[in-house]
Amino acid sequence: TQSTWGNFLLAMKVDLKQAMGLTQMSMLRNSAVDIVHTKTNEEEWQQLLHWDNIKKKYLNAVGFPQYKVMRFFTGTILPSVFGRGLFWIATAVYIATRIIKFEIKGELPQLSVVTWLSSFSTFFVVFYNSNCFTRFMRSYDTCCIIRGKIADICFQAKTYISDDVLVRAVWRYINTAHILAFIGLSGAYNENNMFHSFVDRYELLTAEEKEKVLQLNIDQGGRAHREMLLWVWTTLNEARLRGELTELQHFQLNADMIALRAQLANLFHYAFQPIPFPYIHLLYLVLTATTLINAYQVGAADIPSDTHLQIIAYSIGHYVSVLLVNILLIGLTCLAEDLQDPFGEDTSDLCAFHFMNDAANSTKQIISSPIRGFDNGSITTKERRPKPEDLRGIQSADITTPAALEDPSDVAQRKSKHGKDRKDKHRSVN
Repeated sequence: TQSTWGNFLLAMKVDLKQAMGLTQMSMLRNSAVDIVHTKTNEEEWQQLLHWDNIKKKYLNAVGFPQYKVMRFFTGTILPSVFGRGLFWIATAVYIATRIIKFEIKGELPQLSVVTWLSSFSTFFVVFYNSNCFTRFMRSYDTCCIIRGKIADICFQAKTYISDDVLVRAVWRYINTAHILAFIGLSGAYNENNMFHSFVDRYELLTAEEKEKVLQLNIDQGGRAHREMLLWVWTTLNEARLRGELTELQHFQLNADMIALRAQLANLFHYAFQPIPFPYIHLLYLVLTATTLINAYQVGAADIPSDTHLQIIAYSIGHYVSVLLVNILLIGLTCLAEDLQDPFGEDTSDLCAFHFMNDAANSTKQIISSPIRGFDNGSITTKERRPKPEDLRGIQSADITTPAALEDPSDVAQRKSKHGKDRKDKHRSVN
């Protein structure tokens, strides 16, 4: 029996050492994962910052002189044009037509349709570009309004609410909603390169809150940011129930929250409804026909010379005209396609990272700053603000009954009293 117990205790000791070893290994593994995860977040943050700086570089280049602007290639529409198959197909049609013209040494049939087809294609492309540019500028205006509304809400929360925990909760949740909206809106931003980077850097969510948010499939749609807006509303309502907000203050914050939600929804509305597909199909059909027929028409033009040098010179000059037409039509189309989806990695896209980072950073400064005022030349800090019960909100006596619902006798009595008060005031002045 004693030997049995001894073997049993020995086995327990071995199992305990193995368990402790596995636990230590697990702890080390988790630590390594955390280190890699943090490093990855920092790398992702630097990548986002790099994209944003490139976009700002070309924004600043808008004010450059013409000779400096003309030296740019990257950041322009030219890489997109040269990357289109239609551009090279049109070039091949021109070269093939010119070779056939040279070989047969005769006339090729001319296509008179190219004149009015060019007019139609120009109209379609310009209209498409104008519409996409309007959508782009509306998206920019919406982003500016969103950033302003976030700042307004944080200003009011800091001013009205004395509980720092509630103020910080409003700041955390509203900036998280801002980030989640762009993640759900654009395929360029996702959980890995945006969510963890921002949330960990600004400490916007606790571990439990982050886990709940990640269950909402944040990479698609607006469900996640609407959930965060609900958290903000719940926090503001909690502040009202605690007496931190008067009814009037709570009403104003609610109005700003509704306006913020509407502006965030507008971004999703723009993304959901692009230019109608039949128009895009007709545009590409006309554009393809115009570029190819124009390349053929120019290639089939007569050359008033038989010498090889003059033939080469005329061929190069004719190709320049084909090149300019292709760059114009295909370039405007590529530009419109970039403007239609303004949230991504293209140099012409909006600086979405700047909007989110600036909103989070500026509002963090707002909630971290002491509230200052003047009290006989001294600084009034947050602790010396009036208590919530001393702040007067909307009272029943402040609500004026509409005249249409008042009793006629009450109206006459009030007018008589008002006239008497005016007479007494006039006598006292005299």
